[in-house]
Amino acid sequence: EDQFSQEYDDRPEALLPRDGRLEVAPRMRAFYLMEEFVDQRLTEVLVRFDRQLSAQQVLVDRFSFISPAIVANEGMASLAGNGTRRYERFKQQVIGYHELWRGYFVPRVRNGIAIVEADFERFPRWSWQEENAATVRADALIKIGELLAVAAVMGLLAAWRFGRKQSV
Repeated sequence: EDQFSQEYDDRPEALLPRDGRLEVAPRMRAFYLMEEFVDQRLTEVLVRFDRQLSAQQVLVDRFSFISPAIVANEGMASLAGNGTRRYERFKQQVIGYHELWRGYFVPRVRNGIAIVEADFERFPRWSWQEENAATVRADALIKIGELLAVAAVMGLLAAWRFGRKQSV
């Protein structure tokens, strides 16, 4: 049996708002505050992780020309809509929406304010903002150019090497 059931099974009327407010049992409030603390700590860990991931991506972006496999992977991921830039864009939009959501509900929960039917229209709404298609195409063209440049250099090296072997 969960904590919610323990608190309200015998007193379902306690879930009904009175004068626009809800009675929140101390244990339920403590449970909420504990979850809020965990959410805050998790956010700190995610920020450190994202910082490290961004530093790694900077290295990949800077030195990807060395590895045709990385260039091909990055280019195909970008064309498929799974590129790093699009993922970061999505993640930032999710974080922004999460903050809007928390900004709307946390004060109500903390202060025991009941949600009424009129509040439903004011709930934060998710709205995905797609990346500019021209930016995606430009990124893909850059990756294709990098691949062609690496292929050309490798071809020239192979031709030069093959020419040296023939003349010996």
